[in-house]
Amino acid sequence: EQDTYNFTHMFGPVAPLLAQTDLTVLNLEVPIARGTYSGYPMFNSPPALLDAIADTGTDLLLCANNHALDRLGKGARQTIENIEAAGLSHIGTARNKAEFNAVPLFDVGGIRVAIFNYTQHTNGMQEKDTEENLRYAVHYFAVHRAEKDILAAREAGADYVILCVHWGKEYE
Repeated sequence: EQDTYNFTHMFGPVAPLLAQTDLTVLNLEVPIARGTYSGYPMFNSPPALLDAIADTGTDLLLCANNHALDRLGKGARQTIENIEAAGLSHIGTARNKAEFNAVPLFDVGGIRVAIFNYTQHTNGMQEKDTEENLRYAVHYFAVHRAEKDILAAREAGADYVILCVHWGKEYE
């Protein structure tokens, strides 16, 4: 079955603004995994969404959020594969220990910026998969983890460190 989705029109009003930035970062609060596409409460979108995002000039997708595991660990890995296939970078989810511990450094006009992404929770989805399947899948926020990441970023030469944390109570 051929993917016939096109999301380009959704970004039309903001695409010119996004194209003007030195580094465009968007929160991807939906898995892009194989299987049935679905909406609330457990999302899954077609890869065409990533093509439309890439067309805006977006550089980086934040993937650690409450919907990161809507398609479990396998879906999180498939999302990463689809993001990379669309030519985009991602943080907040990982396939292995090396990716999980990597320092995401970006050159922004000659300034070295490290950006980390964490989530407070994944809507309880971590209870529906095996520990092995979920190992390294999502960066959950913890103060000790953030401190470790900040130190690693400084050691890697970051001029600035940005933490993007998905947290809080829904609808508040």
